[in-house]
Amino acid sequence: MNLDRMGQVIEISLPIFALIFLGMWLRKKKVLTSDQLGGINWILFNLSLPALLLRAIAPQDFSSLYQPAIIVGSLLPVSLCIIFFLCLSVPLGIHRPLKGPFVAGAVWANASYMGFPLALSAFGEKGLVYAAIANSFAMPSFIISGVLLYSFAGRKGVSFSWRELLKTVFNPVINAVILGLLISWVISIYGHPSEGIMVGVNLADRILEPLGQLGLPMALIAVGASLNFGAIDGKWGPLLLSIFGKLMITPLLGWLIVKYGFPECDREALGVAVLILGTPCAVASFVVSRKMNVEPEFVSAQMVLSTVLSVFSIPIWLYFLV
Repeated sequence: MNLDRMGQVIEISLPIFALIFLGMWLRKKKVLTSDQLGGINWILFNLSLPALLLRAIAPQDFSSLYQPAIIVGSLLPVSLCIIFFLCLSVPLGIHRPLKGPFVAGAVWANASYMGFPLALSAFGEKGLVYAAIANSFAMPSFIISGVLLYSFAGRKGVSFSWRELLKTVFNPVINAVILGLLISWVISIYGHPSEGIMVGVNLADRILEPLGQLGLPMALIAVGASLNFGAIDGKWGPLLLSIFGKLMITPLLGWLIVKYGFPECDREALGVAVLILGTPCAVASFVVSRKMNVEPEFVSAQMVLSTVLSVFSIPIWLYFLV
């Protein structure tokens, strides 16, 4: 075992999980209540993370943002894993309404709240940009596949609305990525704006910078404060199998696809694609399951247990990626 690499892994992952455990402690001490946590999540999702991503993407050379390895490495493993777990649910006798969350939990990753901090810690600013690119494709695929699975492989009679789906997919995080890509493209075609316009741009950047810096540490604290250990009760077989798919099988597929399908891609692209897929189950999956009334207790247990077990799985992936 390479002790230097182990030290690097610990250096990357320890602050991440320390903030998650800090969130758990703050929730236990009732410093953070459910109402306060709702407000924090709103600020993160609607303001802080979009500001962070916009500042990371907009100044980049547009040609450098086209990364087929990240795009394919984010989408293809999700599709393959959904097919695999749908087929696996048949011999295991997993029926509706559990089938939808069982399959969705194997792919729906916490890409925003944990993927971005991990990418930044492991690969710096370049990793954050790559994570934003991966997230711009992965997050819509997570949401669309999750909602469809909850609808058609979940509880009978669950209402489904394309309008609500589009509102969920085109959220502030995705919109910030699209705006950042658009700004980067405009600059690459027409050059930097005039001095007068740059004054306003710099002023906006000074406002966005502290707002974005707030995002990642608060996101990790919010993840810890959202965990509910009381939700882990029963249905252990499907629960553990789904989490194993989330933390190990899906990122393994991503690693194989990027490493051997795109042998020329750089180390950061490979690492970010795998880390995004290897993050635990998303908080958003619980929100959607509760809204659609499809096994919210099971989905909550997926989120809790996968986050706890990621304390062990993510350092393993980091060991091979950094």
